[in-house]
Amino acid sequence: MPHHEKNLQVLIDDSDIAMISWNKLGFDERAAILLHWAQQLPMNIAAMVNFQCANALQYVAKLELMPGPTGETNELYCCGRGVFVVTALKGMTEVAIVGQLAAALVCGNSVLLCIADKKQAEQIKIQLEQLGCIAGVITVVNISDLDALVTHPQTARCCLLW
Repeated sequence: MPHHEKNLQVLIDDSDIAMISWNKLGFDERAAILLHWAQQLPMNIAAMVNFQCANALQYVAKLELMPGPTGETNELYCCGRGVFVVTALKGMTEVAIVGQLAAALVCGNSVLLCIADKKQAEQIKIQLEQLGCIAGVITVVNISDLDALVTHPQTARCCLLW
């Protein structure tokens, strides 16, 4: 494995490990962190975070008990899927980026944040970690690594490329 690919694999593996702890927090605690973050954001961006959290709490956070025909009990629940790549090329609005990020995070996933404005990405990461987001759940990755990330078999994609 070339050195560059090995470094990306370490980032993905570390993000996957952080996702496990993040996912264990549960919807309510993850949403509380994100909603606290939203209070610090401009109103239009905060509205997107609030929207993502409200929808997650209403539609996917609740455990559904499904009794089986032979007396067994099955549970239907939503949990984090893994490591998501959240990206947007230069010129995309912050609302679009934050919407992707909030949707992935509230559902218990970790995120490789790969946007053109690396300074903005670092700022988002720092803000969320200061409010309780587990270290390593958001990893800032250079936009030059985007192709390798979106084709990596261990990542999920949530991309806005236009």
